[in-house]
Parts: sequence; C-alpha cells; structure tokens
Amino acid sequence: MEAVLYIIMALGGIAGIVLLLIMTVLAIRSGKEEQAREARQEERDKEYHERRMKELEAHRD
Repeated sequence: MEAVLYIIMALGGIAGIVLLLIMTVLAIRSGKEEQAREARQEERDKEYHERRMKELEAHRD
C-alpha cells in the first residue's frame, strides 16, 4: 500500500515539474511576442510621425 502512495506522490511531483516547465516556456514565448509587438508599434508610430511632419511642412509651404 505504501508503494502505491509513493508512486502517486512521485507522479504528482513529476506533474508539478512538467507544469512549471510549461509555464516557463509560455512566459518566455509571451515575452518575445510582446517585444515583437512593441517593436512593430514603435515602427508604426515612427512612420506616422514622419508622415505627419511631411504633411505639416507641405502645409507650411
């Protein structure tokens, strides 16, 4: 009977480790996606600013 309990405890421990690994991988992936999203947003903001400055200069002339 004790052997069964030890096996159940070991499986629970292994499941916990697997869960932690999955959470770590998902956090890393999420961080990379967030960085890529921020980079795309910065590029769009930069393009908008450049376009807006050109429009203002054209309007001024």
